[in-house]
Amino acid sequence: MIHRFCLAAFVLVLAGLSSHAQVNSPSRPLTLLSSQGRQVLPTMLINGHEFVSLDDLANIFAITVREDDLAGGITVSYQGNTIVLSVEQPLASINGRLVTLPAPLTHLANQAFVPIEFLSRALTAIYDLKIELRATSRLLLLGPVNVPRLTVTFQNQDSFTSLILELTPAIPVSATTDPSKIILEVEADAIDAELPMTGEGLVETLGLGNQPNTIVIDLQSAAGLPTTNIADGTLSTLVTINVPLANANLTPSVTPEQISQELITPPSTSPISITPPRAVLQTIVLDPGHGGEDIGARGTGGTLEKKITLDIARSLKTMVESRLGIRVLLTRDDDRDVNLDERAAMANHSKADLFLSIHVNAALSPALAGAEIFYLAIDREVEEARNTTVAMSTSLPVVGGGSRSIDIIGWEMAQASHVENSAVLAGILENSLQGQIPLQPSAVKQAPLRVLVGANMPAVLIEIGYLTNREQEQLVSSPGFQASVTQALFSSILRFRQFLEDNQ
Repeated sequence: MIHRFCLAAFVLVLAGLSSHAQVNSPSRPLTLLSSQGRQVLPTMLINGHEFVSLDDLANIFAITVREDDLAGGITVSYQGNTIVLSVEQPLASINGRLVTLPAPLTHLANQAFVPIEFLSRALTAIYDLKIELRATSRLLLLGPVNVPRLTVTFQNQDSFTSLILELTPAIPVSATTDPSKIILEVEADAIDAELPMTGEGLVETLGLGNQPNTIVIDLQSAAGLPTTNIADGTLSTLVTINVPLANANLTPSVTPEQISQELITPPSTSPISITPPRAVLQTIVLDPGHGGEDIGARGTGGTLEKKITLDIARSLKTMVESRLGIRVLLTRDDDRDVNLDERAAMANHSKADLFLSIHVNAALSPALAGAEIFYLAIDREVEEARNTTVAMSTSLPVVGGGSRSIDIIGWEMAQASHVENSAVLAGILENSLQGQIPLQPSAVKQAPLRVLVGANMPAVLIEIGYLTNREQEQLVSSPGFQASVTQALFSSILRFRQFLEDNQ
């Protein structure tokens, strides 16, 4: 009996150690890029959130960190400015102004750790250089470094492969081509992309060269001499590489003339049709806020929210359909009333894989400005729905024998199983919009928004600015601003599709 008890206790101890290792473990580090070069910033996964050590931040950013017994937490200081962090609340007080964090300050092995979002939401507010966190690509940008985002799309035919690389924002690129490889040199400090990556068709691999601003594209031995076209647009640079099969006499499916024409004409005339390699995003529903008698926000200059949201939704629909070949539906394509439940119901009925609601904000204070991104707040009812989904299921017979388990979730709980992916999408949107349009210091927020509750797919709502702010009203009304928003939303869809493919 004693031996059995000891054995059982030993097993429990091992289980506890295993559980602890899963809760607290090193995660993939961030790469800090600045005018001084590169530096690795270690990260730690604690209870599902990524953290960085305040000791490491003190060494890198020359900040002062001290325990604050009066505040019950830690004070971070830099050049007379302070941030107060609490171990009880996921908040940071920046010179008296509160911003939210994904998790509170925590201690581990006699070290203080803060969520990685502390860098872009709090520290950047008191630092003398801009700090930009790109968590998806594991980059931390400090100061005026030039790091364009790269998206890659393939189009394959039996004897031809077209490779389209889009760099955002637009940036000069030069190419060196030979029968076995192509080297692209980008006038940047680095490139924001997950490289190396496996190619498709006649393209074998893509990777970084000896310098962080070069891309090396290796071709299959069966490839003929490729042609490369570089077209600079207003918002991005498009590099189109057509790789024929050796000795084949074929016309490329995507020609340099088409690419150039697409960059100088409105999205509605774009001739490019690119089918995603895997159908993780088959249907997207865009929701232009308000409409009809519901005008939404109105600026002092008469700008109407319902018109701005429809214009952006139409442009984004055309861009996504023409460039990615994804089916895009609008909850309204004209000036009419659509109630909130109908918008989510349309997305559900269409079996959409993504729901994006577009709005422009308003406030009593004319000083408020900046874009915000919302996903559904996880309250107690939503958490219970997510945890009990398996219990709320039934089995239906399938033709040919067997059965299929069907989840039964009430309308009010439809978003419960998609909250995590909605949060990922919100973070991607924040990263894509940074540097393109003004953002609030803590741009990603959670709220119990009715239009998101019933959506049975990843769903977010974006407020692109404040019409009650006179400067932002003029900005939001400008074609250049709307084009920047459209491009950022398009880039977010591309990056979210990649996230889904990686986790499929």
